Amino acid sequence: VDVQRFRPGLDATSLQQKLGIGDRKVILTLARIVARKGHDLVVRALPEVRRQVPDVLYLIAGPADRDYLPRLKRLIQESGVEDAVRFLGYVPAGDLPLLYNLADVYAMPSRELREAGDTEGFGITYLEANACGTPVIGGRSGGVGDAIADGETGFLVDPENPRELAEKLIVLLSNRNLREKLGRQGRRRVEQNFTWKRIAERLLAQLEENCSLRKPPDESGNGN
Repeated sequence: VDVQRFRPGLDATSLQQKLGIGDRKVILTLARIVARKGHDLVVRALPEVRRQVPDVLYLIAGPADRDYLPRLKRLIQESGVEDAVRFLGYVPAGDLPLLYNLADVYAMPSRELREAGDTEGFGITYLEANACGTPVIGGRSGGVGDAIADGETGFLVDPENPRELAEKLIVLLSNRNLREKLGRQGRRRVEQNFTWKRIAERLLAQLEENCSLRKPPDESGNGN
């Protein structure tokens, strides 16, 4: 993650005004709109979340699968949360750090689709959100557990349990101090472990260790 580009404290007022968000609490998912990403789980959780956080707004950003999008929109309508969900479509790269900054929670409860052999390998958007000081929620599947430190930078949830997701969303949306704490810890974890500099240092250290282990024996006979 480029921690200079993705950082907290950016003034997102212009984007906030452009989107007409006002003072609403914002849940964000930035990803391809496909079944694996778990947008539907957030939608299923929204009715319960709205009972505790009436002004919540769910922003869905990213390109959509043409077959999946109608199903998701139908679920939104059936759940009675049309006024709490907004599709942003493609977001320009320059707006991404601002979008993460205006979000109160980043949620992408990815699931494994076993029949299709489809699973989340890691999830860079969790780290981008954390780098911007935003706490994250992800599905307990695939490689998501490597991107999220459960209870430290955000929460992991059962990607098939909307009630559990609703509970975590309510906890974060209702507790500014907790949001800020997890956001700070998320930023620190990204800086310590997930910049290109840190990854390069770890790779070099591993290569040096491997080379040392494979060093051929000294043939001079002096035992060194």
